[in-house]
Amino acid sequence: MGRPKKTRGMKKQMRLDEAEEVIFLEQSESSKTAKTAPFSRATPA
Repeated sequence: MGRPKKTRGMKKQMRLDEAEEVIFLEQSESSKTAKTAPFSRATPA
């Protein structure tokens, strides 16, 4: 996926997008391990 151009006021939005991406990756990881270890990473940060 392409990144939006770095313009003024866009850096904060990009940081939010990256944070959401990390959260999504962590959630998908925890959902994978939830079947074997339900309490390992089930609690939200």
